[in-house]
Amino acid sequence: MIRLERVTLGYNGRPILRDIDLMIGRGITLVTGENGSGKTTLCKAVSGLLPPISGRILVRGRDIYREDVEKPVYIHDKPVILRRSVLENIAYGLRIRGESLDRAVEIAREFGLEDILHEPAWKLSSGYQKLVSILRGIAVEPNILVLDEPLNHLDRRFRKKILDHLSENYREKTLIIASHREELRNIAHTTLEIIDGMIK
Repeated sequence: MIRLERVTLGYNGRPILRDIDLMIGRGITLVTGENGSGKTTLCKAVSGLLPPISGRILVRGRDIYREDVEKPVYIHDKPVILRRSVLENIAYGLRIRGESLDRAVEIAREFGLEDILHEPAWKLSSGYQKLVSILRGIAVEPNILVLDEPLNHLDRRFRKKILDHLSENYREKTLIIASHREELRNIAHTTLEIIDGMIK
């Protein structure tokens, strides 16, 4: 569970989102809003990447910026790709955690990437790079996953696979998705809209 208590967010002291009181529990929460409304700002803040100007952000009752707490896994809209193979990119988080890489192979097969596992990921198309970055986050099976515009650059086939996977696997975990895409409303349990710096 994530709780925001009277949180104001912004950059260089300039507020973008103001006085947020919000609780996000299990299931899929979709955050919508116009470009520049603050969707990415909110995603970064709840992931422990952008301290609030004021207020507190709690994960399981503990301040994410002041206490030792497992941080959400955040996948940015623009994919971060290592100069390594597809497999090594998907398995990166698993390797850091000292876990088996079998899960990386399993998730790659689920999405039909088994034939390109040993190809250099940085040479793939933007769509494949985006998919690989998402699968890196999914592979570690986090309790809280935050996705910023996850469907951008993906073709229809991969969009459907992503939607199906998220819908089936995040009923009992916490998933936050920031996006303007209408098809995500079909899998969301809760929808929040950012309007004029406020969350409705």
